[in-house]
Amino acid sequence: MARRVDARVLGGSGYASFAHSEEGKTGLTRRDRLYVSVVRDLEARIRGGSLGPGEKLPSEPELARKFGVSRMTVREALGYLENQGLIAKRHGIGSFVMGADHEVAAGLEKMESFTETIRRSGHEAADRVISIDPVRLPKSMGVGGSDSQAEAGYRITSLRTSDGIPVILTIDTIRGDLLRGRESVLEARARYESLIEFLDREMGIRPCYSVMNLAAVEATEEVAELLRVPRGYPLVHLDGVVRDRSGGPIYHSSSFIRSDKYSLALVRRS
Repeated sequence: MARRVDARVLGGSGYASFAHSEEGKTGLTRRDRLYVSVVRDLEARIRGGSLGPGEKLPSEPELARKFGVSRMTVREALGYLENQGLIAKRHGIGSFVMGADHEVAAGLEKMESFTETIRRSGHEAADRVISIDPVRLPKSMGVGGSDSQAEAGYRITSLRTSDGIPVILTIDTIRGDLLRGRESVLEARARYESLIEFLDREMGIRPCYSVMNLAAVEATEEVAELLRVPRGYPLVHLDGVVRDRSGGPIYHSSSFIRSDKYSLALVRRS
């Protein structure tokens, strides 16, 4: 009996699946044909726009019936699409469309850095600290007593890139009292990919949750220059306060996001 070794390659938009036998024959196995068929169909619908960002996919049993395949084949196909950043699985809820491969796609329900979401979507991610400046804390921090501007802080401006293209400009303002006597530690921020990672590794502070406001804004001249877009270009603005487990404010975050390169998905439960 011929010994067969199966190998599957799915990279970018190309597919190859083959089987080698001792006689040197090659060809698609039936299981591989079914797997590739499911991937191609769903990927074409996502890239073509018939399945839009945030849209929930049918359940695994429903997809298995639709394509006439086993749930294992469907699960394997969904796993590939997730690895490509085209869908995201939410435990106990289902799978949701995230976007096409020219975009970075991310949800808002998890506390993770923008740099990590860029990398998880299959792109080369980088973070560059532009400046660190002493400032007064914004009113939204709520730590200044009757004088909302009384508390000092530090503003950290950083730029995230995806495959070398600027996609997110972030302005984080951290409480100065958290650094009292340790201001020099801020110099280490540039060694980390995010403020979240810096706070955890250098200061033992772990952000727990945030309440963010989402708005459509136009790029100012300064923001447009850093993101390499025309002035007035439509951006997504994510703005709010990041807090610790007890609810205390750690820093205020203001991010300007290129919606043509980075899409956000909201998952709502009934």
